[in-house]
Amino acid sequence: MSEGRKTTVGKAARDLMMKDPTILKDPIGEVRDIRDAVLEDYIKKLESTIEEGCKAWPGDFFVVVASKVERTMHNVIRNLIFHRRTCPTPNYDQIVYKYICKTDEIEFIWAVPDKASCEYIKKYPFEVPDNYKDLMKTVFDFYDDTLLNIAKHLNGEESEDLIKEIYG
Repeated sequence: MSEGRKTTVGKAARDLMMKDPTILKDPIGEVRDIRDAVLEDYIKKLESTIEEGCKAWPGDFFVVVASKVERTMHNVIRNLIFHRRTCPTPNYDQIVYKYICKTDEIEFIWAVPDKASCEYIKKYPFEVPDNYKDLMKTVFDFYDDTLLNIAKHLNGEESEDLIKEIYG
C-alpha cells in the first residue's frame, strides 16, 4: 500500500476475516492495538462533533452515538456520532451524552446495548456478572420507560406520570 493512502474499513475487516488465526504471534497484542485505534478514532469523532455542536447550538446540546453493524460484514460496527439540540428517544445501540457549554463538560446520560443483549439481560438477569450490574440497570430502565422519562425531563417535557398525577 502506498504511503498516505488509508485502508478502508471494509478492506481491513476482510483482511482480518481472511487471516489464519493459527499464525498470529500475539493475538492479545493485536486486539489491544485494534481497541486502541478504535478508541482513538472514537474520541476524535466525539471531539469534532462537540466542536460542530458548539457552533450549531447556542447552549447545551446532546451528542448521540448510534452503532450500526454492517449487513455484509458482521465484524464491522460503525459508530454514527452526531449532535442535536434535544435528548433523543432511547433506542437500542445508543449512547447519549449531554454537552454543558458553560463548564465545557460532557455528561454521560446512558448507553443502551444492542437488542439481543438487552433481551438476554431482561430474560436472564441472574446470569449477568456483577461487573455488568450498571448495564443491567440501564437495560431495565430502558424497558420500563425510565430512560424515556429522563429524556422528557431533559427536554423540558412533562412526563406522563406527572400528567396522570395532575389530570387523573
